[in-house]
Amino acid sequence: RKFHIGIDAETQDILCCELTENNKGDAEVAEKMLDRMPGGIKSARGDGAYDGQHFRKKVYEKGGICTVPPPRDATYKGIPDGWERERDKCLAEIEGFGGGEEGRRLWKICSQYHQRSLAETAMFRVKKMFGERLKARSIGAQESESICKCLAINKMNKFGMPKGKWVLKKV
Repeated sequence: RKFHIGIDAETQDILCCELTENNKGDAEVAEKMLDRMPGGIKSARGDGAYDGQHFRKKVYEKGGICTVPPPRDATYKGIPDGWERERDKCLAEIEGFGGGEEGRRLWKICSQYHQRSLAETAMFRVKKMFGERLKARSIGAQESESICKCLAINKMNKFGMPKGKWVLKKV
């Protein structure tokens, strides 16, 4: 089974979760999860697998900005508005930064694309706190177990997030 989560980037609370079979695509599951998000969304970030029409359109309909890198061979659609315009804007920004790998690298920095790693960090915290495997046997019980883990992580977030600091290592 695969465990998917959607987080609030500011608080790192898990807003929704979904347990699926391994054959479900991440973007397909994310579309369903967006429907369950409380209220609108500010942004959605994902890797290139999320560059599908349905995911981008759903984010746009929910009032959010979709920060997903377009494929390297993507072309302009030339649509004046809507979700396709947002994708064209990403392409223009990458070209504006010089195109190629350097343009993509700079676009990722300026668009805060790397905040998507916060979801991976949240998933790491779930696995570190509760283990990588589900204890329950039936799918219904596994779904309940997953939800309980998310609620427990959110409760721990209320007590405060870990404070990391950089330490210079003398060589």
